[in-house]
Amino acid sequence: MTVSFEPDLEDIILRRFKKYAIECNAEDMDARELLVRYCEMLKRHIAPVRRTVHLSNEIHYSLEKLSQTTNPELHNTALEARDTVFQLQRLLSCGGDVTRFLSKHIKRPPEDQRIPDKLLWDFGMHHFHLCRDTDSTGFVRRSDYLLFAHVTQDQAYFVDVRPHRDPQGLEWVHQDLLKIIYSNWPELVKPLVISGVTGVKISDEQKKELRRKNANHAPELGGQAVRPLGGGIMMDGSSTWCRLYADRLFDEIRRHQDYFDSQPSELHFALENRGVDVSEEVHFDLELLDDLDLEDAVRDRLKSDHCLSKGLCSVGLVVVERKKRLPIVITNVYADDKAC
Repeated sequence: MTVSFEPDLEDIILRRFKKYAIECNAEDMDARELLVRYCEMLKRHIAPVRRTVHLSNEIHYSLEKLSQTTNPELHNTALEARDTVFQLQRLLSCGGDVTRFLSKHIKRPPEDQRIPDKLLWDFGMHHFHLCRDTDSTGFVRRSDYLLFAHVTQDQAYFVDVRPHRDPQGLEWVHQDLLKIIYSNWPELVKPLVISGVTGVKISDEQKKELRRKNANHAPELGGQAVRPLGGGIMMDGSSTWCRLYADRLFDEIRRHQDYFDSQPSELHFALENRGVDVSEEVHFDLELLDDLDLEDAVRDRLKSDHCLSKGLCSVGLVVVERKKRLPIVITNVYADDKAC
């Protein structure tokens, strides 16, 4: 038989967009391009899992400044902003949903690149609106203050609180945000250092113009040139990291197809031991990991470094045998493939 997971992939991605109430016109996108947009959607959203939250030295000063605001027109919103920072800290620590504090643009169609997430793609930072009242869209009201934060799968780094509007329109390009990350958590920057290259110091105004043109540059941090913390921006305004990652995942899918097309004897043996009738043609599908009730041990094997499905698992996908919906774990992919 010839296995093709691309139709499964397209169907899953479209269903995921629908779950997040995102309209998607897939007519002009093939499976690879859909996968890029899906990775971008996952990067924009913040999964509700427990994270360790770190606060920079600078944000403590900013929070104190909010507490001492004397302008009567800003006093209440400043205090609300300060309290919302601590609310976000609690939510991220306990695995709560913080979607309502994010940009409303995360709901836009994936093919719409008119308002790309350049702060996220370039600096690797989300911005949270520091307000508690939710409007009819399900998001909090747009606020006078923003929290800038770098969020990973299990960590959240609160960089600083800034006014929503900068008089010069530079709120999204202030490079001192990167300096705060470097001074507080240099371990985040170290893997991005470009050896033998001198960083380029530019003004925030110049940075704004580069962003407008979707151009990347290697900033200088601690006397070293570093790659963009968010992976960089493509010429069309999309995420460089997401495009490269999607390409890797697509190649991984093709490797799965090649493996299952060959139907090696160890795969038949493993399936037979799990109660699958291999006397008939065996079929495989690509499915959502969350749709399966899997033991933690199986999930750990799918995520292991030696599993062929590690990349797919990272975006919530898994290959299953069709009849019994058994997840297929293929290990030792760089030696002799073994299915279990």
